[in-house]
Amino acid sequence: FLGFDFYAWVYQKANPDKDNWWNNLKRRMGEEPVIFNMKDTEHSASNLKLYLDSRGYYASEVEFAVDTAYRRKRAKVIYSLKQGEPYKISSISYDFRDRFLEPILLADTVNTLLHRNEIFDITVLEKERERIALYLKDRGYYNFSVNNVAFVADTLGGDRKVGVKVVIKQNLTGYNSRGEAMFDNNVVYRLRNINVVPNYNAVIEKNTPNYFEAFDSLEYRGLNILFKGARPNVRQQVLRGAIPLYPNYLYNYSQINSTYANLMSMGYFKSARINFTEVRDTLNSNHITLLGVDGESKSSPINYTQEKYLDCDIYCTPALQQSFKAELEASTTSSFYGLTALLGYQNRSFFRGAEMFEITGTAGYEYMKAPKAKKRHAVELGLSASLSFPRFLFANYT
Repeated sequence: FLGFDFYAWVYQKANPDKDNWWNNLKRRMGEEPVIFNMKDTEHSASNLKLYLDSRGYYASEVEFAVDTAYRRKRAKVIYSLKQGEPYKISSISYDFRDRFLEPILLADTVNTLLHRNEIFDITVLEKERERIALYLKDRGYYNFSVNNVAFVADTLGGDRKVGVKVVIKQNLTGYNSRGEAMFDNNVVYRLRNINVVPNYNAVIEKNTPNYFEAFDSLEYRGLNILFKGARPNVRQQVLRGAIPLYPNYLYNYSQINSTYANLMSMGYFKSARINFTEVRDTLNSNHITLLGVDGESKSSPINYTQEKYLDCDIYCTPALQQSFKAELEASTTSSFYGLTALLGYQNRSFFRGAEMFEITGTAGYEYMKAPKAKKRHAVELGLSASLSFPRFLFANYT
C-alpha cells in the first residue's frame, strides 16, 4: 500500500520473545517477510531449466540477475529464459518384453498420444503411460501399472531428432536366491465371488472377532449379498442395477469406478469401499491367445497369457435411513412480529429401493402492530412432500 508492506510491518511488530495473545494476533494478521537467499534463487533457475527440458527444449538457457539497488532492503531478481529449438520425435518403435501384449497394444496405437515430428515432451510421455495402463486395466490386467511402461530416447541421430522406443515390461514376480529380479508375463484376472455388504459398520467390524462368519447370504444374479438378521433395506434388484460386475467377467477398472459412482449417487449410502483379493491356486495357463508371430506358429513358440481370479468385496455403509428435523424461527420488522415452525421427516429407502421420501410441514403466525390495520393477525400453514428415485430406476432387473 503506497509502497509500504503493511502485513510484513505488522508481523515484525510482534515481539519474538513474548508468546501472548497480542503478539500472536500480530503474527496471524501479518505475513512473515521472505528473506533473499542466493541458493533459493539458483535452485529456481535450475527448476526453470528442468521444466524447459521436460517440454523438449534441451537447448534452452536460463540466467538470472539480482538487483539489490531496487529498493532499500529489497532485492529484485530477473530471470532470463531462452528456449532455443525444441527436440522432435523422429520415429516411434515398441519393445514388448511381454509378447502377449503385442497384438493388444499394437491394435490400439491409433489412439496413441505420440506422433512423429511433434515436440519430445516428457509430460506427453507420462500421459501415454497412464493411457496404456488404463487401457490394459480395462481388459483384465489388474496388476499392470505405469511402472510396466518405460521409454528409451535415442538422440544419436543429431539435428535435434529423438527416436522413441516404448518398452512394455513383464511383471516383477520376485527375486531369486542371488538377489536377481525375476519376471513373467502379466496375468489376466477374472472375477470369481462378488460379495456385497449393504449394512457395513466399520466400528463393529473392528471390535468384533470373526465379524463376517455369522452373516447370512443371499445370492442374486451373481451377487452374494451378506447381512445379519433382517434383510437389507435396499432390495437386491436395486443393488444389481447399480453394480455392473458379474462372476467370470474380466477385471475392468472403469467398471469399478462406475460401481462406486452408482452406489454413491443413490443417496442411500454415505460411504462405499471396493476391495479385491487375489485367489490362490486359480492359475490357468492353458488359454492360448496367440500362435507365434504374424500367424506363423512353426517359426515361433506359442504365446499365451495366464489367468487368475479375484474376489471382489463391496462394503457399503448406509446413511441414517430415517431422520427428523425441527426448526423454529422468529422475525421482526418495523410493523410485523412473526414466528415460524418447521417439522420434517426424511426416509432414504421408502420402498426399499433407495427412494428418497421427504415430507415437511410448516406453520407460521404474524402479528401487525400498525394501529390502523384492519387485520392484525395472519396464520400460514404449509405441507410439502417429495419422492425421488435413483437414476437407474428403469434398469432391467429380470
